[in-house]
Amino acid sequence: MRTVSTPFPWGLKTADMEIGQYTVRAFHPYKVLNGRVTSEPDQEVTHYHGYIDGKDCNETWVSLDEALVGLIVRRNVGLNHRQINEHFMAGLHAMAGT
Repeated sequence: MRTVSTPFPWGLKTADMEIGQYTVRAFHPYKVLNGRVTSEPDQEVTHYHGYIDGKDCNETWVSLDEALVGLIVRRNVGLNHRQINEHFMAGLHAMAGT
């Protein structure tokens, strides 16, 4: 994991985690005030942006688990992966009793 603190189009990048062909970028999204995005990162919130083989997937998730699942499913299923990803995460939560 590379720790950084640099601007990113959607907020302040805090870390890049590389797992095989996947890269998950952790970042603090910009705050939204009265429906407008500000230039101030929300230090209390972390989102995750994904890349496969260095190519931007143009998707952001609210948890690291969702990001990893989303990237794996997207790589194997393609662009129509969202519904499978949501069912997968729901199944995991049901099995764990959460």
